[in-house]
Formats: sequence, structure tokens, C-alpha cells
Amino acid sequence: MDHRNNKGRDRHALARPGTKRVAPTAVFVSSIPIETIEIAEGITCTTPEFTWFMFSRFLGLKDLVILGDAMMRRNTLHEPLTLDGFADLIARVECRAHRNGIRPPKGITQCRKALELMEEHTDSVMETILRLTLECYGLPRPVVNLPVRLPDGRLIFLDLAFPEAMVAVEYDGRHHSEQWAQDSLRRFAIEASGWAYVQVIGLGFITDADKRHVAELVGRLIRERTGKNYLLSTPLPLERVPDKRREAWKERPSGLTVAY
Repeated sequence: MDHRNNKGRDRHALARPGTKRVAPTAVFVSSIPIETIEIAEGITCTTPEFTWFMFSRFLGLKDLVILGDAMMRRNTLHEPLTLDGFADLIARVECRAHRNGIRPPKGITQCRKALELMEEHTDSVMETILRLTLECYGLPRPVVNLPVRLPDGRLIFLDLAFPEAMVAVEYDGRHHSEQWAQDSLRRFAIEASGWAYVQVIGLGFITDADKRHVAELVGRLIRERTGKNYLLSTPLPLERVPDKRREAWKERPSGLTVAY
């Protein structure tokens, strides 16, 4: 498979070991069978999951999580993807490598880490970044797009929600500036239903200080409503978030579930 840019100067190909390079082509070698899908007659591409796996060689953990979340959004042009689908892809890659007596391909470890941080049914990159920021500060993983029935019968979806504390956190991008009245009425209805509401806007979520302020506000609301203090004084590196979550699970008394 190859790709030529609009100027016709660069060519990129995905190939198996031993493939002869044709200049000027940059070859991405795969030691395992390449998973493909035919999207139209004569047009074959790598599957979405395999494409995500390919990018694991070049992206940092955060960007790989963002890419995975984007592939599993509620509204996409392709067939819905799931966490199970990505997990199955990782298992197939590892199985084929072991079957051939070779080490798993580069990037597979990064994929496993990203899978633990990814979420289905997201809506935007900034929502993913907001969720990861809260988790790095030690807060429990929020529920993504939680359905909530309002007293007037309307069904709404909260961007990020901590149901036990009834704390909702929503990111409002530029398009919300054109519907401020509608958003204000929505917020009023959510708060009238007993939820604490935290609105995050782009200009207030840029610097590290901004992100810390948001995490502290959410953490304080959760503490006030549940008596549980999750907030860390120093944010964890993203790589440590899954480990911290597993440690918290082990420390909880038997019979209790992890609080969201």
C-alpha cells in the first residue's frame, strides 16, 4: 500500500520484510500479516485498528490515546469501533509474532498502555485531554457521555460525570459561544437536578496552572459530596495512571466497587 502527497514528491509504503524499496519511497516494514479492508473497488487500506497499531511506533502515549478515542467516537463515518476490537487486534499481533518465533513488533507495549486509558463514545479531542488531566491528578475515571434524565423528561448526555458525587464536567468549545442561551438553560436544568456543574472553556484550559485549577475544583466538589479526597498535589505522568488505578483497586475493601 502506498500514498503520494499532492505534490507527488513523497511516497510511503507499508510492506513485509524483504520488500524491495523503490526510491523515493519510505517503507514501514511489518513482520506480521497486514490487516486490510477494501473500502471501494481497487482501493485497499489498512483496517482502522491496524492503522492505530502502526502509529504506535511514532506517537507518544497521550497522542495514541487521543487517536484511539477519536476512532471510537459516537458519530463517525466508519463502522463503530470498540475497546474489545483494539484488544483483539493486540492479541492477534502478539499471537502471530509468537507463532513465528519473533518478538512482538515495536509499539505493542505502547498499545497496551494506551488501551487502558482509552474510552468509547467520546466527542472531541479536548474532552479526551480533559479526562486524562483529571486522571493524572488522581481523580477517578469519569463516565463518558453519561445519559441523565432531567425532571422535565429530557434525556441529556454529560461529557464527563462522577455519578457517586453527582459532579458533571463539560468542555465547551468555540461553537458553544453561538449557543450560550441554550447552554445556560441546560446548565440550569442540570444543577436543578442536584448535579454540581463544572464548565471548562478553551481559554481557561491552556496552561498547566489552568489545568491544575480545574482538577482542584473538581476534586474539591467530589470531596465535599462524598468525603473522599482523591486529589494529588503533583500530577502523575500519564504512564503511571493505570498503575495508580490498579493500586487503588487492591487497597479497597472487598465487596466495594471503584467509585466513579
